[in-house]
Amino acid sequence: MLVSFSGGTYGFKLKNNYQKRILYVEQFLLHLEELKGNVAYNNEEIQEILDNLSCDLYYGMFFQNIMKKMKEGQALKDAWTISVEEVLEHTALTNKELKIIKELGLQLGEHHRETQIRQIEFFQNKLTLLHLELKKEEKEKCKLYTSLGILGGVMVSIILV
Repeated sequence: MLVSFSGGTYGFKLKNNYQKRILYVEQFLLHLEELKGNVAYNNEEIQEILDNLSCDLYYGMFFQNIMKKMKEGQALKDAWTISVEEVLEHTALTNKELKIIKELGLQLGEHHRETQIRQIEFFQNKLTLLHLELKKEEKEKCKLYTSLGILGGVMVSIILV
């Protein structure tokens, strides 16, 4: 009984992790929109933009870590890459999303305003397509994770008996 319960719990954990992954992608898309607006219409320094973004529940630590690394003298792209590795790799995001976020960081601050806006839009499009794919598969994957978790727990308890 305990084994089947554990299997079911594991299935629910996988389901929740998948849903968190979708939420993290949605939140990052919102930050990209805010970043694009700041680059396009405000004349703020990157430190101010990151400071505004650092209040977020999902990505606050990420943006704070970037600011900390930049204050230590690292370039934005290096601070961004290190922060992805130190902070975001411990979230529900997979390597696919992390790679896109890292690639974005390599482009920020390297070009003039119009090119940066186009780069941000490019990464917004990549993440939007990924988000649509995740949302499309959400119902069936979550159902699959839950069912396999419960079934796996029942199978193990049958084997043990």
